[in-house]
Amino acid sequence: MTELNEALFSGVRLKIKRAGEHIQDFEGHILRFVRDHGHSVRVHHKTNTGRDALEFLPCQAIPQDLMSIAGDAIHNLRSALDFAMSDIEFATTGKRTEDVTFPARKTRDQVEAAIRRRLEHKAPKRVLDYIVQSIQPYEGGKGDPIWQLHRLDIVDKHRLIVPHLQFEWVRNIRYVDETGETFTVPEWAVTQARSLMIPTEKRGVQVTYKGNATVGILFGHGMPLERRLIFPTLNNLAVFVSRTLLVLEREFSKSRNK
Repeated sequence: MTELNEALFSGVRLKIKRAGEHIQDFEGHILRFVRDHGHSVRVHHKTNTGRDALEFLPCQAIPQDLMSIAGDAIHNLRSALDFAMSDIEFATTGKRTEDVTFPARKTRDQVEAAIRRRLEHKAPKRVLDYIVQSIQPYEGGKGDPIWQLHRLDIVDKHRLIVPHLQFEWVRNIRYVDETGETFTVPEWAVTQARSLMIPTEKRGVQVTYKGNATVGILFGHGMPLERRLIFPTLNNLAVFVSRTLLVLEREFSKSRNK
């Protein structure tokens, strides 16, 4: 990479770095939320049998401020792509225009049309051809993750990303009965994000530890990447965008060194 490219793409790298920080911040907040507030367990007294049951109660929503962190990561990744195209335009023409963006579209034809309309003569032909032929930032192309990122960024501009909570297991719930004897529920499957009754066959039950729940935080209904796990997906998008920008810089360098 040339010294000029280092200067040009410095803003791009800052955007990628900031996106990574948001992703790590999001993961940390989610892990703490799930640990502290993801579920509760209360005693349900079965008056017809005289025996107690444990009622597993999953939380119903992720706090909105946590989802705004995910949105910030998405926006920084999408912005990094636009920053790169703006830098390439500046190096090619000596100026920047407001309508230059990285051309992520639903179809290859739409990507090509966006290039003709907004990028022709603003970036080297080699770079533009590489975007279409090798990066393929459209649905079903090699760059489909960029298209999905673009869609998520549009959604986040109008409303917060909607998560779906998928509870799978709760492990090591501990309780005592009326005699003071301690019991453990080592593992219980949770197939739906709703309350769950766990029989104990004991009386005078008191919960001493609510256990650990395995929870997946997924993109919700109607979202791009619906039902995909948010945290690993954001990580994968960051890696994909970083690699895309590296090859874009490489092709730009080659176009300048011809």
